[in-house]
Amino acid sequence: MKSITILSIIIIFASLLFPWWITVVASFIYMAISPSNTLWKSIRISFLSGLLSYLIFTIYTSIGVERNPANLIGDLFGELPSWSAYITTALIGGLATAFGGISGHLGSKIMK
Repeated sequence: MKSITILSIIIIFASLLFPWWITVVASFIYMAISPSNTLWKSIRISFLSGLLSYLIFTIYTSIGVERNPANLIGDLFGELPSWSAYITTALIGGLATAFGGISGHLGSKIMK
């Protein structure tokens, strides 16, 4: 839980300054320098951190916007609820971040 929180905070703050793909880089670096994790633990930590941080960041950026992107995407796909766009974005972010975590974990194993 501690690793998920730390990585989520890193991703959220990095997302304020850099493009979306910084989440993959942050997960890569974090998993490469973190103490010995198993591959599945690295995947789980990276995925959950990416999912959580993308969900929080997406909701944060849509606060105060009259026609937020989630509503527009919902209307585009036939009256889907806005939460479905948030969940889809979070899942895609979680998958991208998980691939960064896998790469970081395996890269640290190669370097050892």
